[in-house]
Amino acid sequence: MYGLSGIRCNEGIDIKHQAKLSQNRLNFKIFINGSYVVNDINYLILFYKANVNNLISCYNFYPQRYTGADIDSFCLNQSESVVNNIPFASFVTLLGKDKIGP
Repeated sequence: MYGLSGIRCNEGIDIKHQAKLSQNRLNFKIFINGSYVVNDINYLILFYKANVNNLISCYNFYPQRYTGADIDSFCLNQSESVVNNIPFASFVTLLGKDKIGP
């Protein structure tokens, strides 16, 4: 069966609405911004009652040099997702001169 199984939320969809979208019975996945600060994840789960079973945290990919997260921020946000049982995804950039793409 083919079809839509999730949606990536970015600018324009606040955490209140992301939490509401996660409260679905179809196991429709909501991909939240992986660079959320700890407070945003806490609000998403504790205050807005997001269904963590339908959340996936994912870092953005920008096909431009030097737009990635530094390793400390990445590790902090990844560990916060793990603590809250939210799967974490990220793109890994290609190495080499003039390479574009994850």
